[in-house]
Amino acid sequence: MQKLWKFDLYFYRGGSLNGLFVATDEEVEAIIGETAHFGEVNGKHSEVSEELKPMYFTEVTDDPHTVKTLLEAEGKSIVGCYPFDYIRHEDED
Repeated sequence: MQKLWKFDLYFYRGGSLNGLFVATDEEVEAIIGETAHFGEVNGKHSEVSEELKPMYFTEVTDDPHTVKTLLEAEGKSIVGCYPFDYIRHEDED
């Protein structure tokens, strides 16, 4: 079942990344432990790569009507950082 999730990652030098997105439990569980490469999101020479941990993900709602409405209006990435876009696998280098 699709759910609305919140992604929150706070890192050194006062930076943070966050976003709202739609995914299943299985999709979120599949990226836990993966390393996300966000680039220089906190300014020049601030390369941020982070192993994704469960504490970065919070379920907002599993209400089918809300999720369906958001998917129709916005797609899977509602606002902000969509962590799935930042995972690279070795065969993609």
